[in-house]
Amino acid sequence: MSENIKYPKLASRNNIQGKVLSQFIVSKDGSIEDVVILKSLGYGCDEEVLRILSISPKWRPGIYKGKPVRVRYSMPIMLVLPN
Repeated sequence: MSENIKYPKLASRNNIQGKVLSQFIVSKDGSIEDVVILKSLGYGCDEEVLRILSISPKWRPGIYKGKPVRVRYSMPIMLVLPN
């Protein structure tokens, strides 16, 4: 996932880095839906996390009694200024 991050210019100019906490549902077919930002960094970082999650390949859904089920995940994404 980190290789797809395009560091926001506004965040870079203001030396902003840190953690964006996202939450989303992995559906039965592995697609990501209902993404929300729980802890924001601002400066375009939240939008970049939303973009990265929107292009993410399918995930493995949860399994309950041998069948796929929807699962809610909370995922921190670290944004670190490139060298």
